Amino acid sequence: PPTQRAAARQLRRTATPTTGRTWLRSRLPGRSVARAGVPLSEALTSLLVVALAFVPVVVWTQGAAGAFVALAASLVVLGHVLWARRVVVGTSWVAVRQLGRYHVATVDHVQHLELRPSQHGGVLCLHTDDGRCMRLRRVEVARPDVNAALRELAARHGGTRDSRAQELLGLPHDASRLRHRYLADALQ
Repeated sequence: PPTQRAAARQLRRTATPTTGRTWLRSRLPGRSVARAGVPLSEALTSLLVVALAFVPVVVWTQGAAGAFVALAASLVVLGHVLWARRVVVGTSWVAVRQLGRYHVATVDHVQHLELRPSQHGGVLCLHTDDGRCMRLRRVEVARPDVNAALRELAARHGGTRDSRAQELLGLPHDASRLRHRYLADALQ
């Protein structure tokens, strides 16, 4: 039998896309209710770590100009990646931007909310009906305005969600909406 990942990959290839992509915030489906980006403390820490990682390179090259050019280039690229990361929640849609392009999904296409563990506290995954997964980091979901907007969308929507996602969003526990990650495999 195919693995869950292989089945999702096959579904993405064959299903009509239910998520949209756009480069401009003005082309999002409607007015945004909440936005979140990378926290300033995380961005500064990341830039500092990269700069400190280049100290041995600068020492090894004896302060050559190429080492400083590589340091500047890596700081600019990392700065762009950190700046570009954004989550925007509207009245009936969610958009996640990475590297400049927004991935947009309307709430009627979100099938399941799942909180996956990660090294940084967790990732809220919005699984769409075409097999895609939009990932919202816990630090983005923890912002009060984003959390409230996602809670409102999840409460109005009929999709399933796991207990950890319900707890993160502050939703009441409803046993009819719970789905265990292995339940879908057991029912097939």
